[in-house]
Amino acid sequence: MIKRHRTKNRLELIEKISNALTDKDDFSSLNYKTYNESKIKQSLNHFLLTAVREYYQEKGSNREQSKKAANECVFWEGTPTKTIHNRDFLGCNHRPDFEIKIDRIEIAVEVKIGGSGEALRSGLGQALVYSQLYNFVVYLFVDNSKDNSIGKASVEEEYRLFIDGLWENYNIKFLVV
Repeated sequence: MIKRHRTKNRLELIEKISNALTDKDDFSSLNYKTYNESKIKQSLNHFLLTAVREYYQEKGSNREQSKKAANECVFWEGTPTKTIHNRDFLGCNHRPDFEIKIDRIEIAVEVKIGGSGEALRSGLGQALVYSQLYNFVVYLFVDNSKDNSIGKASVEEEYRLFIDGLWENYNIKFLVV
């Protein structure tokens, strides 16, 4: 099992990534109710690169250094020049949608889009597997249901306890937009 140390630096990085994936201004520019998963991930790749660039700049890198560093440490399955390698867990191969490797921190980012329990469960299962292979997991669920039922439920107290437990016990940051 991978170590899950929560240093100030690591928590700042996870917060920056989480904010980039859920930024209301950025995300509202996407037509996520009609975009397919691939199109949304393409946009999210840009958001992640920007967040990691800003992280490096806050740590003292100049603009060019931070751009180069971000391009080297953010991996997306849709980038033809980079590969997210499969990882074995319980005899099966797994790989997240995005992988971020900074220093000795490995973060898996999984994105699921849907409006049903099936999509939600699929992503939760993947996030649990990745929590055994990465230091941190960010699981973004894009609720495209007509009434935003999953997004609305995710802020209710009984579900917040579950969501907080994912973070406390597994280092899984569960986000719903």
